[in-house]
Amino acid sequence: MKKNYLFNVLFLAVSFVPCLTGTAGVAEADVPEAGKCYTLRACTQNSLCIQEEVDGSLTVAEYAPSNRCFWEFVPTGQPNRFYIRNLTTGHYIQSTNLANSTKVGTGTLEVEFYVGKNETSGYKTTGFWYFSSTDNAVFDKVSDETKGLNKDGGSSNVVAYMCGASRNNSYWDIEATDYVYEVHPFMCSEEVGTVTYKYEINASSGKNVAVSDDGLLLLQDAGADSRGQSWYFVGTSNADGGYLILSAANHKVVGPDNRLEDYTAEATRWCVSEVSKDDGKFYVFHPYGTEGKALTVDGDSLFNFSILRSDFQLGHKIYNLPCGALGSTYITGVGMEGAAVLKPIHYPLSTLNRAGTGVEQNVSKPSSWYTFFTQDRGRLSRGQSFDLSVTLSGVPSEGSELTAYFDWNADGVFETSVPLAANQNGYAASVDVPSEASLSDSRMRIRLTDNGMTGAEDDVNGQTLDLVISTADASDGYMVKVNASAADRGTVSLTPEAERYEGGTQLKACAQPLGNAKFVCWREGRQVVSLDTAYTFNVDHETTLTAYFSPKTSDVPDGIGQVVSESGALVEVEAGSQYINIVTDAPVQDVSVYSVGGARGPVSFKTGIRFRLDRRFLHRKGADFRKEYNRQSFYQIESDKYKIIFK
Repeated sequence: MKKNYLFNVLFLAVSFVPCLTGTAGVAEADVPEAGKCYTLRACTQNSLCIQEEVDGSLTVAEYAPSNRCFWEFVPTGQPNRFYIRNLTTGHYIQSTNLANSTKVGTGTLEVEFYVGKNETSGYKTTGFWYFSSTDNAVFDKVSDETKGLNKDGGSSNVVAYMCGASRNNSYWDIEATDYVYEVHPFMCSEEVGTVTYKYEINASSGKNVAVSDDGLLLLQDAGADSRGQSWYFVGTSNADGGYLILSAANHKVVGPDNRLEDYTAEATRWCVSEVSKDDGKFYVFHPYGTEGKALTVDGDSLFNFSILRSDFQLGHKIYNLPCGALGSTYITGVGMEGAAVLKPIHYPLSTLNRAGTGVEQNVSKPSSWYTFFTQDRGRLSRGQSFDLSVTLSGVPSEGSELTAYFDWNADGVFETSVPLAANQNGYAASVDVPSEASLSDSRMRIRLTDNGMTGAEDDVNGQTLDLVISTADASDGYMVKVNASAADRGTVSLTPEAERYEGGTQLKACAQPLGNAKFVCWREGRQVVSLDTAYTFNVDHETTLTAYFSPKTSDVPDGIGQVVSESGALVEVEAGSQYINIVTDAPVQDVSVYSVGGARGPVSFKTGIRFRLDRRFLHRKGADFRKEYNRQSFYQIESDKYKIIFK
């Protein structure tokens, strides 16, 4: 589902119907008349009307002005034959020449219907109408051979079904009414001067409604910084006085001459209606109570509305999360190269395999259409460019679009979009980092979808991937540092040494373990970049490399058969083929058992470990052995898979 931040609701076209007042009539028609408005009510339940859904399907619902349930009958020139047209969308009811119980919808094709009344007495359907398209073999008589509009008994769908006199759900009442359809493409603030909901007004040209210095409305590129580019609305409905359109910057109202003016009680109010253009969905404003000229800005009168974030949201960089559905194809890699890249994002991360002998990249199909990746972050220099590359798990579905979005001013709004084009390696695009980009963290959003929606926050049928980036001022050269994961485990060095390095300079990072510690890997953040103690690379971005070492255990017993003296205590360890014997003359407070791999766990007597104290066998089952003895202790353990540490 789509969030309420964008109100590009799926509506289709109709020429403007003036704001009308009055209540719905209930006069029964003998024969539908051209030019009149009707509701089509179910014979079985008069409150249920046929309506057109957003997707063009027909359903029944309780009568409401907000439903698209207003119809007209357009004569075709033959008796009782009409095109049945929805007054709100301009669509026509399509053919009923379908298999029984098949859903009927609307479309742009004019389909002729026979509108017949059941004159047979003795039926509940007597006096009610049926609607059968004339492309049926039989359409002009009350009969099960006639296929017409039917209220599905198991759902709210309108389907094709037989029109015998006993088929109650195939008959309808035709009631004349006023056209009082009410659209709600925006939420209104309660009063002038109080802005509860703030919007951009988006024109069909892709530009936004803004205001010139002298108060005249004009169109500017989306995202342009212009006074008066945010708006709010005050009002209840078209029927109840229409709406005021006000600038959120100064609370002035839009007048009939396309100019802002001070608010008065006589200020211009507007009615809003739905229209379409080239399959796009838009709204038109007309002055309330008249058929006056539609609000037109720079030749464009078709608008949509995008709700803007509050000052709190903007100040805290609160991003909107898209709704949608996960597609079969997903993002498997993101790369960044070029002069602007101070630190690239690594997606996915390279990590050690389970054995610690190699590096692997694991990226599986996500569980959701939205992923926020925070394990690595990128850094870019202002005023320069970089190449963005993306790889996918497979060939995307037809009509798919891959787009990157950027929030350069770090206010939680993606003001820049960059489409990615296919190449031999995947998808790529060149991205310019503005010189005025905010010096703070923001997001890059990569969006894969095949639903034709292109906004950063629109629904997806595919995947949305958010990544963290920051910007910094450009500088000469790159800074490279090396660290050790722990100073007592190993040392590191970098050659040649310098404060900054030119791009392309070859460097060598070396790691030297201390004692019996072992070198594990070099990491850049959480990204494993090398398993070699000597790592040679060419500089192309700023980085801090960390050498990771295993724990250093030279100062504790690291093998069976060693004698350890600590604080006057003597511990002797003897290893046999089946037994490990430990003798100490000191009180034993704690015995810890470790696997060869270094993992410590409770002393498990279920694995065959037995302790012998003063030559008496104590076979215990349970937790750690924790008891203090003030005499010589002798232990025997039936395993060669453990190391023993005494305290």
